[in-house]
Amino acid sequence: MARPQQLESLLRHAHMLEQQAQSRWLAAQHQFERHSQQLSELKTYLNDYAPAQLQNGVAASVLLNHSRFSERLRAAIVQQTQVVNEARSNSDKLAAHWQHKRRRLEALKVLKQQRAKEQTARQVRVEQRALDDFALRGLQMGWANAG
Repeated sequence: MARPQQLESLLRHAHMLEQQAQSRWLAAQHQFERHSQQLSELKTYLNDYAPAQLQNGVAASVLLNHSRFSERLRAAIVQQTQVVNEARSNSDKLAAHWQHKRRRLEALKVLKQQRAKEQTARQVRVEQRALDDFALRGLQMGWANAG
């Protein structure tokens, strides 16, 4: 059975690890959101750029540049989609890690509460035994004086 000092030390350490895991997950979540926003902006830009009005009689070079730029945007969207998926995967892994650390911390807190209850129950039993012994001695003395 762990001593109270050891259990308290374990709790502090578990709390520190849980906080670190939460911080890493929050940073990964922020990064995922930032990458998702960038992807959204690229898609919006492509949607706005694609139907750009190319009137009849537009020079071939303008049409070619428009087409090349649209293709670059599509390639950037594919690449950014991959970045977003990796960021989501990383965030999910860190969230699972944080949840694991959080469950461990909660389990240690429950253990600490159980140990405190057990200690209180032991103290109550010791005190009750002492009171019972005191009462029994008083009865024995009373019987000895009566006889």
